[in-house]
Amino acid sequence: MVCDGAFIIKEVDGTSHISWHQDLTYWELDTVNEQVSIWFALSPATPESGTMKFMPGSHRSGQLSHHATADDANTLPRGETLDVEIDESAAVDNTLRPGQMSLHHGFTFHASMPNVSSDRRIGFNANMIRPSVRQLRVENDSAMLLHGTDDHGH
Repeated sequence: MVCDGAFIIKEVDGTSHISWHQDLTYWELDTVNEQVSIWFALSPATPESGTMKFMPGSHRSGQLSHHATADDANTLPRGETLDVEIDESAAVDNTLRPGQMSLHHGFTFHASMPNVSSDRRIGFNANMIRPSVRQLRVENDSAMLLHGTDDHGH
């Protein structure tokens, strides 16, 4: 397994959010079923602190189109947002205690709502892929081998 991750800190401001999106839309991997995204909670992830919401079964939709938004409160670099109607009543809150984690496929629709709590939401996000998977967008991307051997050099 290969890991590519970074600490994510969501500051308390009551407006910052992450719009509904699919991670794999921007990763440009040569295969899509050899990866998993991890969110490891370092502080409580609750609806009040802006926990992630998932749309169950949405990974089966495959890759859908997204568009950039001009929403300054959206913390995604280009405000990437799915081009589909989202029935938020069907979404599931990813409530976690510190030390718990969630796993999701890169095609899973997910978003984070604003943090309206008196605390911040802190976690570690990592993307795990098999060494056989090649990133197609940039040549100098990096990852760390966590287990096994890398016979592919990607």
